[in-house]
Amino acid sequence: MRSLIDAARLSLWDVVNELLMAEPQPLLRVALLTYGNTANDPKLGWVRVETDFTENLDLVSERLFALTTAGGQEYVARVLQTAVEELSWTDSYDALKLAFVAGNEKADQDPKLDFRDSGRLAVDEGIS
Repeated sequence: MRSLIDAARLSLWDVVNELLMAEPQPLLRVALLTYGNTANDPKLGWVRVETDFTENLDLVSERLFALTTAGGQEYVARVLQTAVEELSWTDSYDALKLAFVAGNEKADQDPKLDFRDSGRLAVDEGIS
């Protein structure tokens, strides 16, 4: 499990670094949510916002590389829904809004929410 988490961390951070290399350089704001960890609140679908959107990439990196897991339910639909509904997304029309969900389980495990519905919610809000 540790090697999967490490690979996901590195892959996600590679995406951040690629975006920072774009020309013209964008104003990059990153948020971090965790899900599927038994340390998170089960009433919230085991989802926790570790950081809302921030330009402080050192803070995001620190939290990302400090993550641990004890296993749990990986409810993709809930983490995506939480990201759409609880993060402070920009209202800017020309902003590129992306959501990445990294996990090692199937996306359709959630007994209450369908990941396709959460995906449609994201698209309706202009999030790819």
